[in-house]
Amino acid sequence: MDLMRVLKERLRTSAEDNYTKALYWSAFTMAFFGFLRVNEFAHTAADAGRQLRLGDVTTVDHHHIRLTIRASKTDQFGHGYSILLQATSRSVCAVKAYRRFLAVRRDTAPLKPLYVLPDGALLTRTMVNRTLKLLLADHPLRDRINTHCFRIGAATTAAANHAPLDTIKKAGRWRSDCFATYVRGQVAIDNVLLYGPD
Repeated sequence: MDLMRVLKERLRTSAEDNYTKALYWSAFTMAFFGFLRVNEFAHTAADAGRQLRLGDVTTVDHHHIRLTIRASKTDQFGHGYSILLQATSRSVCAVKAYRRFLAVRRDTAPLKPLYVLPDGALLTRTMVNRTLKLLLADHPLRDRINTHCFRIGAATTAAANHAPLDTIKKAGRWRSDCFATYVRGQVAIDNVLLYGPD
């Protein structure tokens, strides 16, 4: 969460226009709280068309939004996943960030990719990675930051807050206990002490 707060502040003070700032902050928070793989929210050549579309995100009520992941690495039969994100009432909040982005987005066609830049270009893995590196250019962890860090951060944060192992696996849509390799530092989950890389 500390790194997410740093990203928010760096993005706020960056030279990007307000639309682009809202887009990136929404993508970052949605990736973090939704345990999203980069190809689920940004365009990649291998998974073209699989990223979130505008119609895949629905407002449930004032405090919740629902993401529909239509295709995923662990969803071999294409059943899809439904992810409910709850507002946090804190400075880092996916629901608030999504609402702010939606307020500046002009194109409301539900089948269009969710994250489209002002010039019409799709948000890509390369763009997300480059933006992270720019925003954290002087951060001690800059060399270890990439698009996978949102899932790593989500798993580590959940574990540090004593979320049960099964809850973390379900949230990240992992089919095995390999999620433990995502947890950084020394964390106890379900009374099992995990030692992740620092």
